[in-house]
Amino acid sequence: MKSDRTYAAIMLTLCVIHTFWVAAKPDLPLGSHRLPRDHTELLGGFPSASEFARISVTREPMVFRGVIKDWPAFRLWTDDYIASRHGDEVVSVDLSKSDLEGGVPTEDMTLREFLLRYNDSQTYLISDMPRAMQLEVPMPPVLHCKSLLGALSKLKLWVSSGGTSSRLHVDHEHNLACVLDGQKQFTVLEHVGNRQLLEIVEMDDMCSNVDVNLVDLERFPVLAELRWSNMTVRAGDCIYVPSKTLHQVRTQEQRSVLVTMWWHDLDLKKARQCIGVGTIDVHSQMTADAVHWQHDGEENHPGDPELTAMHKELRMAKGRKRRNAKRGEMIEK
Repeated sequence: MKSDRTYAAIMLTLCVIHTFWVAAKPDLPLGSHRLPRDHTELLGGFPSASEFARISVTREPMVFRGVIKDWPAFRLWTDDYIASRHGDEVVSVDLSKSDLEGGVPTEDMTLREFLLRYNDSQTYLISDMPRAMQLEVPMPPVLHCKSLLGALSKLKLWVSSGGTSSRLHVDHEHNLACVLDGQKQFTVLEHVGNRQLLEIVEMDDMCSNVDVNLVDLERFPVLAELRWSNMTVRAGDCIYVPSKTLHQVRTQEQRSVLVTMWWHDLDLKKARQCIGVGTIDVHSQMTADAVHWQHDGEENHPGDPELTAMHKELRMAKGRKRRNAKRGEMIEK
């Protein structure tokens, strides 16, 4: 009993110290404005599709530790192997590692050409995965549900020499990101409603203009209140990031290879079908090339009508606020 009271007193003291520290210095890196929350980590393999469907309805991110170390891609995808086996495949490459507002210029090139350049340049491969490489990527058991397989949209390959940092953003779709080499740091904020979301991100690209290294809480006050998780995803691990969840990703200064699988929200009926089926044995040896990825090079998700309407409403409210402020300045003069 005494030890419990001592622990509670220590935690309360830490919270008070943290609160006063934030008040004294409000402009801090993203994820420093309050203590982190716990997050789910699962060891010993992927859960079944049924179990994953039950867990994912909470819209909480989770990390699966060491689950892809038996993938052929995990064992084989060195630069030399990719160049010799898949070097003629054409991929899309960003010409800058910086996730710039307004987008980054891109260039199509062969994998062989990219691998010769990327260690001595700012190039960053972010591309649909070539079909031949999909043969070496098994479909994770968490997606072995007919409804989920039908909702899959994009399969992306990400390769860099490290040192990348994304903007704070949300995705319309759910994302399973698996690290084959290197290490990724995910800062994932709690799921918020549409109104709060649109106070942080821009509607055109669902990215925030917040400086993740020095958050301006006067401009983005809602970020001071949101709970967050800091998740380190290492080679062999995967992370699930639910749709419409604010997150930011950093890569260590080392070779980084990432595979991401994206899927649309399921309606309630289809979600219940996944909860009821468990792992489908017939798909146990399925590889990514056997799946119909709906993505055809352009975004095929129409977005959220509710978000669009709310965005217009918020823009009008901000316009009225600016006009009222301008009138107030004129009156004072």
